Order: sequence, then structure tokens, then C-alpha cells
Amino acid sequence: MILNNSNFLKEHKDILKITTTDGEEINYHIICAFASPKTGHHYVVYTEDIEDNDHEKEIYASIYDPEDDTKLDEIKTDEEWELIEMILNDLGVINYG
Repeated sequence: MILNNSNFLKEHKDILKITTTDGEEINYHIICAFASPKTGHHYVVYTEDIEDNDHEKEIYASIYDPEDDTKLDEIKTDEEWELIEMILNDLGVINYG
């Protein structure tokens, strides 16, 4: 597993700009980017950095193509979500003690 894929983070400078279907541009803070040889995908994990009433932040994750990182794809399998949760737990971002 390659954690914090330097090319992706270097290009985006830790900010991921996503344009919604209605044209609104939202800036997200990139938590990490990594590749998994097991799944063959590259992932980016990000947050809008806005706390809810419980002082928690929503965390998002997507698949990206390192050859064309202008489009994000949805994560579809439980195996991939478990991998992302494991990475976030290892980084101390979430705690599933």
C-alpha cells in the first residue's frame, strides 16, 4: 500500500476542489491519498472541515485515476470501505478501538 501518494497531494496542495452538478465549487481538505495493490485502485480521503452538532466532521472517500484525477469514482465494495477505515484508524483520524 502506498500511503499519501505524493503526486496527487503535490498537485492538489492538500485541497480537493469539487464542482457540484449545480456549478457550486467546494473545497475539501485531503486527509490522505493511497494506492492498494490488492484492489488495484487509488483512493483519496477528504473532508469539508465542517463540524456537526456533535463536533464531528464528515469524511468522504473516492477512487481516482492517477492518469486523470479530474474525475472521482464511487467506492462500491465493503472490502474497500474496510480498507479505508483501517487506514484512517492507523492514521488516528478515526478510532474503532
